[in-house]
Amino acid sequence: MSIQWRDQMSVGVKVIDEDHKVLIGLVNLFETEMRANLDLAGLNTIAKRLYDYAKTHFDREEKIQLVSDYPTYDAHRRLHASLLADLEAFIRKVFIDRKVTVGPETADELSNFLQHWLVDHVLQVDLKMKGHLKEK
Repeated sequence: MSIQWRDQMSVGVKVIDEDHKVLIGLVNLFETEMRANLDLAGLNTIAKRLYDYAKTHFDREEKIQLVSDYPTYDAHRRLHASLLADLEAFIRKVFIDRKVTVGPETADELSNFLQHWLVDHVLQVDLKMKGHLKEK
């Protein structure tokens, strides 16, 4: 099931919200491609694009937090590092080490991982920035 952007996901900073929309688009693209043809090379390319964009987004978000004296910056930065490590491990397990056979039976598992990886972070962590960043 694809992720739909909702206004409730907005942190109130345009560049962060736009980044989140791009990340949602990449997760949705991964899911669509996985269900359509299970082309490992194409899925790997999308997963790497997702990783690269997430890294860029996290760097940008952390810079915004620094200039706004975000009170839990250090913890948020560590969480970003953990999320990137999780995504890297996912890519390694599925596409490099091939410890998971990608087929219809694993589509839901892979999709759920990516959806929770992104949505849980946005809804449970990033939304805590909303009030603070708006004030700055």
